[in-house]
Amino acid sequence: MTGPKGDKPQGPLPPMHCLLAFEAVARNRQIARAAHELGVTRSALGNAIGMLEHRLRLRLVRRYSPTVELTDAGHRYLAATQAFARGIRDALYAQSPVARTQLRISASRAMGRLWLGPRLADFAQRHPRVELLLTTTDRMDSVLGDGVDVALRYGGETPQGAVSVPLLADRLIAVAGTGLLESRTPPPGGDPLQGLPLIEHPSMRWSAWLASTGSRDVPAAPRVLTTDLHFALHAAVHGVGVAIVPGLFARAFIDDGRLRQVGGHSMPSKTYHAVVSEVQVDRVPMRAFLAWLDQQLSDDRRARGRAGESASH
Repeated sequence: MTGPKGDKPQGPLPPMHCLLAFEAVARNRQIARAAHELGVTRSALGNAIGMLEHRLRLRLVRRYSPTVELTDAGHRYLAATQAFARGIRDALYAQSPVARTQLRISASRAMGRLWLGPRLADFAQRHPRVELLLTTTDRMDSVLGDGVDVALRYGGETPQGAVSVPLLADRLIAVAGTGLLESRTPPPGGDPLQGLPLIEHPSMRWSAWLASTGSRDVPAAPRVLTTDLHFALHAAVHGVGVAIVPGLFARAFIDDGRLRQVGGHSMPSKTYHAVVSEVQVDRVPMRAFLAWLDQQLSDDRRARGRAGESASH
């Protein structure tokens, strides 16, 4: 039987190993990494993708070295193979007590390094059959592409085809290294920032900070400008200057004495949220991960509340 234009039918679906081989290679963008993940040789991967392209009569991969580059057709087919791979893993996870599934997480660089990364061992202990694959990036367009299942973000808009799950409304605070603050005599009754060098992130500007305090003073030009909040925090720890940061990320540095809050002022920050594609929000492992996130953030809020009560007594 032929199609409406007399084209020949494609025949049966490609073999499963070909689909999984292409999905691993296209997602990892490296043959060696994909081969290690699947436990096969590089040549076996190349043969599987060649068989897939022959069966589909489509060119999916433009080149394999130094990194894998997909054609336009390859990018479109990747979404289909990823949905197929997720379905297979999740079905086995639900049916077998030993089967594993995966969640691919993209977090902003600061959240991944400073908050999520140190906690992943707790998730692994609670959900040992859900493997978390974490990448850090501040690109919002990675939410629905490159195999990302859920993205953790600070502010930003929700892309089309995704849902946003609010996680936490934080406060911005000004922090500086203990050594920097101890090396100076604070002005009596004056601005605690007076004379201190400044570090600025484009989402946390000193002009907005001073406006929120009601000050009309023109801030000094920041010594350091950076788009990496993780870098800003560590620069503050090492005495480079004062940084405006979300309290969530600064808490561990304050608790261990490496940073101090400068003054008592704070201002509202953007909301942390999880961005999930609409087709994945009801996956069992996704619900488990989002519930775990909510629990971790609730624990943080309670800890901050207890710390505040202790400081007030």
